[in-house]
Amino acid sequence: MASSSDIAAVRPDRNRNRRSLRSAALFVTGAICWGIFLVWLGWLHHAEQLYARQYLERMAARATLPVYTPGDVVTWKDDGKLLFAGWSGPEAGFRWSGAREAVFIFRLPPGWNREAAYRLKMHFAYSINAQRVTILLNKSAVADFTLRGAGLVDAAVAGRLLHDVNVVELLLPGATQPGTGDFRVLAVAMVDFVLERAA
Repeated sequence: MASSSDIAAVRPDRNRNRRSLRSAALFVTGAICWGIFLVWLGWLHHAEQLYARQYLERMAARATLPVYTPGDVVTWKDDGKLLFAGWSGPEAGFRWSGAREAVFIFRLPPGWNREAAYRLKMHFAYSINAQRVTILLNKSAVADFTLRGAGLVDAAVAGRLLHDVNVVELLLPGATQPGTGDFRVLAVAMVDFVLERAA
């Protein structure tokens, strides 16, 4: 027959085991909840990007787009040669991207050369911290780089990537508020854009 001291020794062990099991169950439950939350955030981001692209495609198909002639330099002022989406308004010498995706849409003139090689160039005046920038032309990546402050991107573009109506997307996953009382979500400040025939 077990003595009272033996029973007293067993009970703390059982209580300790119960607490351990309870802690493990809470940890596993918390991890599962966090996993579900992160998956939901990823799905939400994907759905947001998909909706934005579908919206841009519909806008490009229906809008009266400006005609852009290769070689024309478009400045931060908006010269009426591109349709801007996801950009902030013009400032003193530049224009900030205003979201995690900034877009140009333009139409090429009749008879443009599909066989030629082109170069897409953009000057930037500033960036908010170091910014990862991916540039897509009609959903094909043409540049992927990290911008730290001012800089120039000069990307080769095959004529086969161009269409009559073109969408240039800047993907800016690091866009953030600058922390100066400015509540915009900023990433890079564009000075000018040009799509030109390669030399």
